[in-house]
Amino acid sequence: MTLTLSELWLHPVKSLGGLQVRRATVDRRGLVDDRRFMVVEPSGRFLTQRELPQMALLSASLSGDALRLADRSGDTHVVSRGEAASGPEIDVAIWGESARATEAPPAASVWLSERLDREVRLVFQPAHLGRPVDPRYAGAGDQVSFADGFSLLLTSTASLDELNRRLVDAGAAAVPMSRFRPNVVVSGCQPFEEDRWTAIRINGMRFALNKPCERCSMTTVKDGRKTVEPLRTLATFRRIDGKILFGHNLVHSGTGELRVGMEVECEL
Repeated sequence: MTLTLSELWLHPVKSLGGLQVRRATVDRRGLVDDRRFMVVEPSGRFLTQRELPQMALLSASLSGDALRLADRSGDTHVVSRGEAASGPEIDVAIWGESARATEAPPAASVWLSERLDREVRLVFQPAHLGRPVDPRYAGAGDQVSFADGFSLLLTSTASLDELNRRLVDAGAAAVPMSRFRPNVVVSGCQPFEEDRWTAIRINGMRFALNKPCERCSMTTVKDGRKTVEPLRTLATFRRIDGKILFGHNLVHSGTGELRVGMEVECEL
């Protein structure tokens, strides 16, 4: 059986639309440019589609130094990552844990506030501001971006196919992989075979499967509104120890490049 890296995803701004890419660079915090920006309340508390499902209607793309924000009408706003990195440092909070960030230029926060209909701020994590991974699941030096807690998230096409088979059998619509906001998608395995893996290796880098990913209402957001699927169907066969699971959180060792089509080795 040959396993293949079939998809790579970046999410430049936490909880805004993601980008499917052909290649990505892995640094000490995960994929370069993944979740290095984040939307927060004026107090610094993070905001996601769990609370503001309309965030799904906004997209973010990258070109050189520029982060380009866009809404569904085609209106855009461009942010210089260099300017964002040189902004004033502030404290932010992710799941109650404190971290440091820099403020993006105020015009970006105004643009986002107008579209989200509440006052928000856009913040950035420059290279010199680290954030540790939960020490219960990683080593002392492991770092993460503004992701919920781990440097990368893995899913498999076979697991999504099995979920979609059950959704269609139940009279619901199939869902795309983007609902689960992964970074690394693997093909060539059986459905949920990844539950048995302890780690994967790609291009000389090791990615430990340290914790299954508990899914929440973000997976149900469609066109800026919360629905019930796929969480309702997922709960019928993936509720384990009271948690609904899909995908695995990764902690990586090493840096380098990932490209779609690369071979994936698994460790049991």
